[in-house]
Amino acid sequence: MGLFEPMWKNKNRTKAIAYVQSLKDTDALKEVYLEAHELGERYYEVMLAAAMRLVELDCESVLHLRTLRTLAMYVCSKITGDAHLRIIDVIDDQETLIEIAKKANFDQTALAAVRRIDDPAHLADIAKSSKYPEVSQKAIERINDQSLIADIIGNASNDEVQVNAAEKVLREAIRLNDQALLQRIACDEHSEYPMQVRAAAIGKIRNVSFMEKVILDGKQDFEVRQAALGSLYHPTTLYRIVFEWLTSERYEALFDAAIKRLRDSDSVLLIAVISQAYLWEYRMSAWKKLQGLSTVSLQKKKAIYDTLMDSVRATPKATQLVETIPLGLRDVFR
Repeated sequence: MGLFEPMWKNKNRTKAIAYVQSLKDTDALKEVYLEAHELGERYYEVMLAAAMRLVELDCESVLHLRTLRTLAMYVCSKITGDAHLRIIDVIDDQETLIEIAKKANFDQTALAAVRRIDDPAHLADIAKSSKYPEVSQKAIERINDQSLIADIIGNASNDEVQVNAAEKVLREAIRLNDQALLQRIACDEHSEYPMQVRAAAIGKIRNVSFMEKVILDGKQDFEVRQAALGSLYHPTTLYRIVFEWLTSERYEALFDAAIKRLRDSDSVLLIAVISQAYLWEYRMSAWKKLQGLSTVSLQKKKAIYDTLMDSVRATPKATQLVETIPLGLRDVFR
């Protein structure tokens, strides 16, 4: 250190910072801050110490703001570790915090700023545009305005952010048991909710007629209809769905899933499908399910098998039917 160099330029950085932290003269601190800022990265720790001390001494508001905004931009581009968090903790100016959240080069810097931002509209803007998923998530957590959440779902640049926002709405709908909202999330014609959220919502809907309509009308995405069928716990409704498809000439991909949901006590329905279904695929689906039922005797299964075989003998379907029988039982079913 030169003979007349100020103490804050001491090569021993610990001593230099301790000196700055001991200053009580705000004018002296301003000079240290501004000169250290001009000297660049070599003195950034001194600059930070001067800025923090100025904040502690509560400078005039204009200088206070100017100092912090300059410091904020430095925080965004240069600082890692705990220093940037200490600075953000004393920043109250919302514009400065918003600028840090949007421009920070480090995720923890942006995250610390988001925690101190109060304006929901700015939080929504940050959630939609942040390059850090955890920053977007924190912003979403702090928003309660449903219109802003909907905007995030529809316009976020990142799929993960859209899902996070949609899941927030879903959690609230479940908490309130808001059936109308759950129906909109799952099945709204112009829904922008991610599919995994729509499928989760359908599982919380208690309106059986609504669920039946979703399954049968074919207007919803397959995943939503599949989730609706998987959530259906009313046997009578399931029977109606199976019978609705039974005589159709158009193949319904969900039919096999519906058959698999039938219980041991539903053997009569399965036999009806085997004998009455228009499509061979439906009859085979019911037959495979019937084979696993302990409530149907082997003799009865053999009689049903013979009836099926008589209808398809000497066709490729006969081979397909034989292949459904376990090897150890094929002699019995001949």
